[in-house]
Amino acid sequence: MKLNLYYVKDKNYTLYDDVKTVMYDIENIHFKRKIVVSNQYMIDNANTLICYVDTYKNYGGAILTYKYAKKKGLHTVNLYIN
Repeated sequence: MKLNLYYVKDKNYTLYDDVKTVMYDIENIHFKRKIVVSNQYMIDNANTLICYVDTYKNYGGAILTYKYAKKKGLHTVNLYIN
């Protein structure tokens, strides 16, 4: 994958230099639960969830994460228009 370089204020940087990557310790989790557990860790450490989820569907990781966030009382912004 090629990252574009941008020139700003006499500094070369890649598009993703300001993005923080967080890795959760999920190696010991069963492979079928890794995404669910990772999403739960993400919600537990967030203060707002911005998502695009069809809330009429009752299956899938996105709806599970959305429902988990609502259950935890997290401020949610769903961009999906029914």
